[in-house]
Amino acid sequence: MMLGLLVGVMLGEALVVFVLVKTFMVPPPSPAAAAGVSGTMNPAEGKQAVGDAEVKVAQLRAQNNKTQKTIVYDLTLYAVVSESDRETFTRLVEANKARIEDRFARVVRNMDPDRFTEPDLATLRNQFKFELERLAEKEGMIKEVLIPSASVLRED
Repeated sequence: MMLGLLVGVMLGEALVVFVLVKTFMVPPPSPAAAAGVSGTMNPAEGKQAVGDAEVKVAQLRAQNNKTQKTIVYDLTLYAVVSESDRETFTRLVEANKARIEDRFARVVRNMDPDRFTEPDLATLRNQFKFELERLAEKEGMIKEVLIPSASVLRED
């Protein structure tokens, strides 16, 4: 009798778990949704063409003396633009090289030192993007600012 009751309870639990899993499970994506890709295929190369380009904006060394110590940062900065804007943006960067470096150095000098400890440097990226957008010829040209290298050169 006890064995029958135990088996019945276990079967009931299994049924409840099965029903709950079926009810709350997210359906798998349809084959059409899973196969969707963005961009265009280049049949000559056999791989997907990239729609964005990375353009080197500056190699910057700037001081930050917001604390009692003077800290010198070495930053490498790139901007992500669409492939169609690459040439225009490259000319813009070349024509305004000193202005861009001056504005970026000003951002570094005025930035709270705690912002340099953010894992993704989001505040710094946003400030650099804002400064680049002020110089850009059209709105929305700069999609993202990349900082692949950021290091402290000196702390006095």
